[in-house]
Amino acid sequence: TYDPYTLFIALDGASNGSASGSHYDDNYRSLKSSYVVTNFKFDGASGKLTISTTGDADLKDYKHSIERVVILRSDGQHKVIKKPDGIFTSVNGVFDL
Repeated sequence: TYDPYTLFIALDGASNGSASGSHYDDNYRSLKSSYVVTNFKFDGASGKLTISTTGDADLKDYKHSIERVVILRSDGQHKVIKKPDGIFTSVNGVFDL
């Protein structure tokens, strides 16, 4: 088992802010293993986090929970969301934060 993740979102300096990033995961055992890349995109104006996943692995094999989301804003008005509902790596969806 794995410890849950904390997702840090550092918004750009635009008025509403946005951010994007990715997370790579494989089986850590071989160079020819299956893998997934989870892409995160946050829109500060709408407060929506879009998660999309690519790769050749069965997504359930690489699904890890995200226990906390920390949104960092350039104006210092940061936000911490504890135990966000339904947010994992290796999923596809749009979530309200």
